Amino acid sequence: ETRFNSTFAINKLAIEENNLPTLGNFSNDIVIIPRLINNLIDESNTSEPLIGQTMSALRHLAMLPKNRLIMLDSNIIISLSTIIETKNILENKEILRELSSLCCLLSLTTSLRIPMVNSNLLLPL
Repeated sequence: ETRFNSTFAINKLAIEENNLPTLGNFSNDIVIIPRLINNLIDESNTSEPLIGQTMSALRHLAMLPKNRLIMLDSNIIISLSTIIETKNILENKEILRELSSLCCLLSLTTSLRIPMVNSNLLLPL
C-alpha cells in the first residue's frame, strides 16, 4: 500500500510539467525513475493498480528527454518486455493504454528506437 501511495503521489506531481525537471533530477540517494522501473519488475508486485500508476508516472516523466535517457540507462525496455511476459497486463486496457503511450514517448528519443524494435515489447501492442 505504501508503494502504491508513493507512486500515486509521484504520478500526480509528474502531471504538472514544471515538476518534471525536479522529479528526474534528485541526488543519488533518491532515484525515482529506477525505483519506478523496479516497481514494474518486482516479483512480489502483482497489483494491477500499482502497475498502472507506475506506468502512468513513467509516461509523465518521459515527457522530458533527459528522463527518457535515465530510463534507457535503467533498462526500461527490458523491464517493460519482462512484465509483458510475466504479468497478465495485456487484459487490462488501462495498463495497455499507459504502456502504449509510454512507448510512443520513449520512441521520441533516437537511442531508444532500436532497442524497442529489437525487443518483444511492440508485438503485443
